[in-house]
Amino acid sequence: TKSGKTGKVQVDFSTSITLDDILVSPKFQNQYGQGRYDSGTDQLIYDISTGISWGPELDGSQRTRFDGVGTAAYSAADNDFEDYYRLGYTIINSISVAQALEKANYRFSYSYLDNESIQPGSGYDRHNFRLKGGVDISSKLKLSTKIDYIRSNALNRPELTDSQANSVKNLALRPRNISNSLLNDNYLNDNGGPNNWNGAFIQNPYYVANTRINSDKKD
Repeated sequence: TKSGKTGKVQVDFSTSITLDDILVSPKFQNQYGQGRYDSGTDQLIYDISTGISWGPELDGSQRTRFDGVGTAAYSAADNDFEDYYRLGYTIINSISVAQALEKANYRFSYSYLDNESIQPGSGYDRHNFRLKGGVDISSKLKLSTKIDYIRSNALNRPELTDSQANSVKNLALRPRNISNSLLNDNYLNDNGGPNNWNGAFIQNPYYVANTRINSDKKD
């Protein structure tokens, strides 16, 4: 436990920075795009009503966009999984003031943590305050006290497992012809909700990145 040095006011300051990035990413095939196999004709059919890459070979031609609005190039983009994420960081700044007198001592400290997640649109910050003091009432009686206050704010905590907003799952299951730019430029539908491609339990990952889907504050 830290306390002030006798007589002198001691001021300490420290800062640290940690960077975060994608460690590994899935390997994807870039030969076939959205669609299905038609057993009746023994052909691969382009079909935006399916959410899988069992369609025709990707050839760069213009085809109906994933949401049925206009057309888009029927081709795959390399590194689109990694490109969705960003370089994250955590910065922690701390300062403390302490002093010890003959029969009393105190220490006040404050730290601020600022985190920008690798998940676009997600972040976290935290304020920590601590005040500790003590006094010698007599040779046999000493009184000490400590007060801690923590306040944190989180925005768009990343969703996990089978959540519809789990970006890792959605990017991994996305048909290969649906690019990041298509999803980012068209993340809202006409009703103001997420503009998704067809499929069960999926959501446009840029809807998560560009809107507030969850937040919390704690004191």
